[in-house]
Amino acid sequence: MKLIKIIRFLRQPPEEGFTLLEATIAMFLLSLAMLLNLPFAVLLQQQNITYEAQLGASSLSKELLDEIRARRVIDPVDGEARDNLQSLGYDYDAVIYICTDDPIVTDDLEVTDCPTGNADTTDIRYIVIQINRDGQTEPIHTIQTVFTRLIPPENN
Repeated sequence: MKLIKIIRFLRQPPEEGFTLLEATIAMFLLSLAMLLNLPFAVLLQQQNITYEAQLGASSLSKELLDEIRARRVIDPVDGEARDNLQSLGYDYDAVIYICTDDPIVTDDLEVTDCPTGNADTTDIRYIVIQINRDGQTEPIHTIQTVFTRLIPPENN
């Protein structure tokens, strides 16, 4: 009977698994891979925040354009500043230019000339909207478009 137990014991497959050394090396390699990916994760997080802020600025500029479009009469404005605007959880400042002739915008997106004369003789309005993050000086989003009046003004 003892002999049968010994034979059964010897026939059992050996227990399989990782040794302590193999498990330690695997943990070291996984830790090294995660450590090497950490800078990329931080970079992606920063880019995500930047893109969210740009998306909010784009959304805000669309809202401002819709507001201007809804006006019956669009009077020229040479740099109307609006502060503390919010979109998608971010605070922004906006500068709105409504010109009667093509504005001059430099390569660094600075509006240097916004003609506002002859407003009564033309129905075309050149619009430039610059959106800044709250407290920053450089715009993160600039949009430029042209509106024309389709509905004639009321004669009073």
